[in-house]
Amino acid sequence: MLQNGITTWWNRPAGGREVLALSLPLIISTSFWAVSWFFDRLFLTWYDNQAMAASMPAGMLHWTIVCLPSGVASYVNTFVAQYHGAGQPRRIGHVVGQGVWLGIITLPLFALLLPLSPFIFAGASQNPQQVQFQTEYFQSLLLGAPAMVIGNALSAFYTGRGKTGLVMAVNIAGNSLDLFLDYAMVFGEFGFPRWGIVGAGVSTSIGHWFNVLVFVGLMLRAAEWHEFGLADARRWDWP
Repeated sequence: MLQNGITTWWNRPAGGREVLALSLPLIISTSFWAVSWFFDRLFLTWYDNQAMAASMPAGMLHWTIVCLPSGVASYVNTFVAQYHGAGQPRRIGHVVGQGVWLGIITLPLFALLLPLSPFIFAGASQNPQQVQFQTEYFQSLLLGAPAMVIGNALSAFYTGRGKTGLVMAVNIAGNSLDLFLDYAMVFGEFGFPRWGIVGAGVSTSIGHWFNVLVFVGLMLRAAEWHEFGLADARRWDWP
């Protein structure tokens, strides 16, 4: 309802209120990744100062490698919004599938970095302990790298249609699981092994794959599967 019949920047169509309602869940989702990185560093500080120091360059290299394919997969959001607005819902599943295939294609590329990572970090530090910690953290983060790409494509299925609140809920759940496992695996609590810096990376990777599984489970619902042509997501389309 417009106050006194006056249209303002805040209440007009596509105004401030609508933009905030759409963007706020995404802002919250993004902030949870910062929270995750913060607690990773905090727990590693309590575990071992050298592990904490090693997590910085290893984490930066991991992000440098994964940011390009993840960013490309995020652009699925643009095409989902376009087809949704154009009233072509059955094209949405097809374009989401291309983003998922991009994530699958990265699997061997990330896998190739696993055996190469000791040599990468050996050239960056003269401290054997640092090289070992950096290698272990980087390798454990690589386990979840494909899930970051695939997860961005799957979440675009919802953000492109304005369902940002659902994406926020999934990301909060995934990050909460990450935080719990982070503490448990770094320090060996709740029956988990004491993995130290490896546990910090593995917990992050599990959180990424958890998000992928939840999005897939939601998209397998019969109504969405048929309405948006999600069966076409299984087919790679070169053009």
